[in-house]
Amino acid sequence: MLYYVYNNTNGEQEKLFATDKKTKFEFFVKAIQEVKKQMLADFGSLSIPLGDYQRHQRGDVDLPTDGGPDMWNAKYCKPYGNKGRVRAYIGETFILLAKFTKEGPTFRTISPYGSSNTPGAKHYTDQMQMYVNHQTKEESLKKDWAYKHAERIYHPGE
Repeated sequence: MLYYVYNNTNGEQEKLFATDKKTKFEFFVKAIQEVKKQMLADFGSLSIPLGDYQRHQRGDVDLPTDGGPDMWNAKYCKPYGNKGRVRAYIGETFILLAKFTKEGPTFRTISPYGSSNTPGAKHYTDQMQMYVNHQTKEESLKKDWAYKHAERIYHPGE
């Protein structure tokens, strides 16, 4: 229903809701009716896990995901495939968590997809499972750490 409301309201309508309680009530009754009808048609039930409806998909990887518009785990979805599913197309990007200690800062990161935009590349989807599991990976700004964890060392243009 969140997506129905999000996709079917606008600023003028929201102003009307503030002053016309009947219009607001009728809108939300219609929203419930429409969403119920669509869920029964697509899933045969009104009680499904969010991840059955909302997907985190790229290339051949298709995973259930949480979150939604205008919330902590922000993502916006569009219809995808068949059976009434939606997939995230915009939302969270690179996430970096920093912890500052007496020994110096430590970092944890995650990208919702991977560090490559090249379909089929090793890093095109390699962080997706970690992302949907709310996991992060260690990172560092130290040169020796970067060399230790590098897949290859090269100079740009080589």
